[in-house]
Amino acid sequence: MTQYKDIVKKRNEELVEERDMSSVTAITRVINKAKNIDYTTTYYKNGKQVRSYKDKRKKDEVIQEAFIC
Repeated sequence: MTQYKDIVKKRNEELVEERDMSSVTAITRVINKAKNIDYTTTYYKNGKQVRSYKDKRKKDEVIQEAFIC
């Protein structure tokens, strides 16, 4: 089992970095009752932005994709 120690360690580091980069940094909420606008935008550490609507008939949309090194 010691022959795979380096591979396992490298993969573990990749998983930790991936988990850290996909963590949420900010959440904004926009409510405009006059124009019937209500959505939440979630910002992730890797640059991804996702807009979720309160009205579940509308699908969540990705505003900006994640930055991949």
